[in-house]
Amino acid sequence: MKLRTVAVLALAVSAYGIYIAAALRSPLFDDNERERLAFLASKKQAAGVPFTDQQRREAEAYYRRFPGLDKDAFFGRNGPMGVRGAVEHYRRHGRHEGRVWGDDEKK
Repeated sequence: MKLRTVAVLALAVSAYGIYIAAALRSPLFDDNERERLAFLASKKQAAGVPFTDQQRREAEAYYRRFPGLDKDAFFGRNGPMGVRGAVEHYRRHGRHEGRVWGDDEKK
């Protein structure tokens, strides 16, 4: 009887530990997970909206200004976001780094 009680108690503690560990990784407590989910939601929303010619020119100008970004595995032209990677890089990093966004040939 004592062994059974210990086994049930150990199982309950293990289950509770797993629950707590998962809860701490939820968007409620984890800023990175919250940002990741917001990013995915924005991409899902933007996926159905085609780039305008102006937006494409602005993204291409950003790549020309920062050639290393062009070859980046995530934000580069051949990354998972394609040309949208330039926009996302600017929103996440470039703006805060003081980088310039916009078309080189604006009138």
